Amino acid sequence: MGAMWAAPGTWLWAVRRYLAVVALGSVACEFAHMPLYTLWRTGTPGEIVFAALHCAGGDVLIATASLVLALRRLGRTYSSAWRCAMSANKKLTMTVAALMVGALFAGPAQAETAKLSEVSHLHGIAVDPTDPARLYLATHHGVWLTNPDGTATRISDNRNDYMGFTPNPAQPVAFFASGHPEKGGNLGVLVSTDGAKTWTQISAGVNGPVDFHSMDVSPADPKVLYGHYGSVQVSRDAGKTWEVTGKPPADMFDLAASSKDPNTVYGATRAGLLVSRDAGRTWQAAYIVQRPATMVVTMKEGAAYAFQVGTGLLRTTEPSLAWQPVSNGFGDAVLLHLAVDPTNPERLYAVTDKSAILASQDGGKTWKPFKP
Repeated sequence: MGAMWAAPGTWLWAVRRYLAVVALGSVACEFAHMPLYTLWRTGTPGEIVFAALHCAGGDVLIATASLVLALRRLGRTYSSAWRCAMSANKKLTMTVAALMVGALFAGPAQAETAKLSEVSHLHGIAVDPTDPARLYLATHHGVWLTNPDGTATRISDNRNDYMGFTPNPAQPVAFFASGHPEKGGNLGVLVSTDGAKTWTQISAGVNGPVDFHSMDVSPADPKVLYGHYGSVQVSRDAGKTWEVTGKPPADMFDLAASSKDPNTVYGATRAGLLVSRDAGRTWQAAYIVQRPATMVVTMKEGAAYAFQVGTGLLRTTEPSLAWQPVSNGFGDAVLLHLAVDPTNPERLYAVTDKSAILASQDGGKTWKPFKP
């Protein structure tokens, strides 16, 4: 009976051909798109081959499991063929189970590590509160953590495009984010409570799933979050539910919640720095000089920073709006994101429009390229 089912044109012969085609196609596909990943440039040949075969093996397991389930569900329709195929089907089922157990104990592929200069498309930055010498970087290809040797390791378990990346001031290794999955679409509002390793959607937002390119948690009340998705939205229950409050009078590039009042929010817009004292419903100028502003951030102790094109880095202490110039030595670069070391307010880190990471040890007066 076994010889009959292994002969050309039989059930088992077709399954074997199917699995062979799936395996070869999966390996070819993995190697074909491997140049899209940083591992192609930084990994050893062994690491590249391991990663490709590991992913292709997963594809084969999925294809095999789907086939087995289909055969076990639909094969009963052909009772005579079913009785003859049961023996081979059981063997195939046991093989799939063994392969899945082996894959489970083999563990995940090695973590993706790259030179820091090769980590680009930066959408957010935060200081690691457990080790202030290291930075979290939200990028177009996942969330990364810098290493002392001048490299960075992707710590998120995926390569999604993380936007609106912001730490939760009430929980040291918790973050909120939004953005896009690898294959397109919007992610809604996400939360991570394990240092940006895994992420869970807690809300789609209004008219979502939203894609908040800018989002912030209120230092005055960590349950209050603001996000910008065409209009300004606010959540008062730690991101679970949202409401639209208003639309800024100009294109908004960034926003920041006040550290003193949960109903006050600042906007960095094409028309300059703006402020709303009613949760985004109405807006007024926050600085007398009306030039495009690209970044604004507030600190828990009351300091606020902003970047204005042609003026440079500005600073004030809330609730005052008497912004004072700090530095304008950035050449033609503009600052898009800024983080302050929670253990040393004089130590600042910034991301430019060229994805360069800068560091300051004197409260923003002078800057140098970041070196871990």
